[in-house]
Amino acid sequence: MVVTEDEFLRWKEDEITKQFFKCLAMSRETMKENMILGLYETPEIVVGKGIVLKELLDMKYEEFQEASRND
Repeated sequence: MVVTEDEFLRWKEDEITKQFFKCLAMSRETMKENMILGLYETPEIVVGKGIVLKELLDMKYEEFQEASRND
């Protein structure tokens, strides 16, 4: 499926998308706080999840386009 940059940017500005990304950001903050409190038995897994969430939150069109080529 080909997604244009304009379609991607409209999707990023959609209210549902914004709420979804807000939830992702809140989950990441909760993980960071729980990490500080030492609540995880396997912190390396939490670090990996945090990195993935950050990559999703920061994804630009070019990165999205590159990832979609691998389908």
